[in-house]
Amino acid sequence: MPLEASADTPLWMLGAGGAVLVAVVAVAWNLTLRRKVRTRTQELARSESQFRALTVNSPDTILRLSQDGRILFANAAVSDLLGLDSGQVEGKKLYELGLGQEWAESWQRNIEMVIRTSEALDSEMTSAQDRTFSGRWFPEPDETGRALHALVVWRDVTERKGVEDERRRIETQLYEAQRWESLGVLAGSVAHDFNNHLAAILGQAEVGLMDDEGGSGPRTSLQNIRETARQAADLCRQLSAFSRRGGEGPVVLDVSGLVAEMTGLLAATLPRGVDLQIACDAGLPPVEGDAGQIRQLLLNMMLNAGSMLQGRAGVVLLRANDVELQAQMLALREDSRGLEPGTYIQIEVTDNGPGLDEAGLSQLFQPFFAPDATGRGLGLAVARAIAVAHRGFLHASSSPGEGTTVQVFLPATSRPAAAPEAAPSPLGTGGKVLLVDDDAMVLNATSRLLEKIGMTPITASDGVQGMEKFLIHRDEVVCVILDLNMPYMNGAETLKNLRASGCNCPVIVASGFSQLLITQEMRALGIAAFLEKPYTFEMLARTLERVMATAEA
Repeated sequence: MPLEASADTPLWMLGAGGAVLVAVVAVAWNLTLRRKVRTRTQELARSESQFRALTVNSPDTILRLSQDGRILFANAAVSDLLGLDSGQVEGKKLYELGLGQEWAESWQRNIEMVIRTSEALDSEMTSAQDRTFSGRWFPEPDETGRALHALVVWRDVTERKGVEDERRRIETQLYEAQRWESLGVLAGSVAHDFNNHLAAILGQAEVGLMDDEGGSGPRTSLQNIRETARQAADLCRQLSAFSRRGGEGPVVLDVSGLVAEMTGLLAATLPRGVDLQIACDAGLPPVEGDAGQIRQLLLNMMLNAGSMLQGRAGVVLLRANDVELQAQMLALREDSRGLEPGTYIQIEVTDNGPGLDEAGLSQLFQPFFAPDATGRGLGLAVARAIAVAHRGFLHASSSPGEGTTVQVFLPATSRPAAAPEAAPSPLGTGGKVLLVDDDAMVLNATSRLLEKIGMTPITASDGVQGMEKFLIHRDEVVCVILDLNMPYMNGAETLKNLRASGCNCPVIVASGFSQLLITQEMRALGIAAFLEKPYTFEMLARTLERVMATAEA
């Protein structure tokens, strides 16, 4: 019942019944609280059990570390990371685990970093078993949110990293292949245009020399022009080899004889004060390949050896011998995988220069590389392209203070080396040759060479005009010399139309590109020979002599 304490504040007095009610409520509240505590305790126990099951059985290594680097908890997977079980690491500090000072200091820095910043960080390490682990470090806060400990989860990413490394390697190879392809296209295009100009220069010089036989004209100047044009043609072959478009066609070559023939030229490529020593085994089996490209390969190897000396006096040794390469040996190196096992001719060029470190050696086959940073030219990049084109490979080894050795391996052939061809004799048939080329200077020079051979040229500046000239002189044309790259109607289209119009005479394709660009369709239409620009009088005469003899047989 209410009692008056004052006018504004009433007081209540409980009787016996009210006291009982309060007691009942208190008991009920206590029971409810106990139930909640028990339920919450069970939930916490269940959560802890789940957490422990997850951590203990996780394939990832989970560690809890104090600020001073003591391991407070470690799950079973720690043995994969550290080679120790959890009982051996819990309670110990990092430096007590025998991880090494560098590891211990790195881990301690990570612990301090995550506790100080309360931010996660990532790291990576390699175990004693050579496994790669990726770590995620993060802070463990207390009830106030302040970080007191650090947690780290280590995951074995060896396989994943291997896949990623392989993907990056393939991407790098693809990039390199695309880069080389672009350089090759550029080099091939430059070589083609340059070869057209050289064809005109070389042709005019040879005509001038023939016109001046026995006379008092400027023979020396013409001879110099011819020799310079031939050297420039060798440069074009180098560019073509780089683009994998070049070549005069394979012949059987005696390597020992080729080296002996080139001894003077090889020595001349070396700086003054450098002694060239040559040691070729006798009776080496021949190789099959493009003589001009093999010469270029040897020159480039020699030029590289000279540059490796870096201006010092020294010795360069060229050796040639035959070796047997088994499939297992070829599979060891990436550049020789897939090649046929058997006998190879090994040509080795060694210098006694200062040598290269690993970084320098990795760049040795790059265009314009030189150890003194004054690189110029395509160097061993071309040499490697030539070796690959001949089903061989190039290998280099070097170390600081030990000099550099470059080896080329070319497959030997059982075919005998060809005997020298006799000089061509003038045909003197008076037959007419249809000459189709879009370069006016080439038309002029080749026409004059044909006249010296004894043929009558009929010239056309493109395929359309060539067809018109053929239809007019179809019964008189005994041979066609056809350029590949022309406006309006290219060489392939012209050849197709010539055959469709009843042209049965031999067709010679002449181009600044190589015969590798001749399509299967063109071969099916019948090509008697391929003549790579720039060609000499002798090359033109010999080719005509051969195709005409075949046509008459």
